[in-house]
Amino acid sequence: MRQEHLNTQGIGRAATQDLSGWDIAKLGVTYALATNGVTLAPITVSVVIERLGVGEAQATTIAGVELLGLVISCLIFPYFAGKFGRQMAWIGGFGAVLMHVLSGLAGSGEELSVARGLAGIFEGMLFVCVAAAIAHRPSAERIWGLVILLAGVLNSSLLLGLSSVEIEPLTYWVFPIIGGFTVLGLPFAFSISKSITQNRTAVRVNSIPWLPIGMLWIFLFTVTAIQAAQWAVASVLGKQIGLSMVTVGLLLAVSSLLGFFGSAVPAVSKLFVHRVKIILFSVALMAVTVWWFVNSSGPSSYFTSQLLLNLAFYAVLPYLNGYLSELDGRGALVSFTFVIVLLGAAIGTAVAGELLTTAGLHNFSLILGFGMLPCAVLAVLVFRGNHTKQRV
Repeated sequence: MRQEHLNTQGIGRAATQDLSGWDIAKLGVTYALATNGVTLAPITVSVVIERLGVGEAQATTIAGVELLGLVISCLIFPYFAGKFGRQMAWIGGFGAVLMHVLSGLAGSGEELSVARGLAGIFEGMLFVCVAAAIAHRPSAERIWGLVILLAGVLNSSLLLGLSSVEIEPLTYWVFPIIGGFTVLGLPFAFSISKSITQNRTAVRVNSIPWLPIGMLWIFLFTVTAIQAAQWAVASVLGKQIGLSMVTVGLLLAVSSLLGFFGSAVPAVSKLFVHRVKIILFSVALMAVTVWWFVNSSGPSSYFTSQLLLNLAFYAVLPYLNGYLSELDGRGALVSFTFVIVLLGAAIGTAVAGELLTTAGLHNFSLILGFGMLPCAVLAVLVFRGNHTKQRV
């Protein structure tokens, strides 16, 4: 029988049971509802441009308000999930559906911004519920791997389906379609409250190892900022090698869908002993593939490099979330980490265009590629230090 403990300044494992496959499936569906604003951002930005006749910068800002709502929820609601998880799931689910419908009816940029911002807040409540349900669970990295995989397949399939439709018919219908997708997932979201642990005494705040957590946050901020910078110029790079915007959208959507299968690696418990090697290999692969993507010469290299980059990232993320979940009895650390991820994505997106123009294509690719390498050092310090979890 596998024995587990945390070698982290006296932190012990809470007396929580592992989740069943059905419980994990419900969490995966709920996580999809909570994060579809991130996955579907490319299509929602295109819809805002077509519908309101605004430029890409303003459309990105309007779509970004939804992410701001997610940030607000992830900062506030973790403190209430343990006690009010059931109420938060219901309010978050119904609120998200309502805001998707109102987004379809909004007649101005201001109205749409308010609706998307509130949608983000309600989606964030669902995210916090998922994080609280996984908090302090045995084999948290396995649970996160399966949750991220299922959510990614669901959201990316929706993205792929929407991307295959002409943009004009979607201008007023894309948000209600997302609302319908959310309605289908509500029964799963409403039933996860039973999985939310209320054990908030297992880990004392002053016993949490903040130094390795800080290094982990730097790791995630760096990786997501680099990925966001690469993603922000993906259309420009695709156009430079002769790809149409339809082809670019299709290749990116398919690579996004398949990339989530990287989460299957942490879902295999037997691979846990190789965690550090897997993370180091994934960081090296991300460094190489982000450079390769920027220097793509055709559709084959464009698609393959993006696919490998996505696979490598999602092979790492569940290990990081699992590490945080097992240290925190209410899921607050994972929720706060999501804020770090969104901040990194926002900054990476903001500086990408200027950096590409100033540095040039070759130097831009080198900056992104070499920028990944310090993450390998951080991974070793976090997972091989005194705060790593060991299984024997």
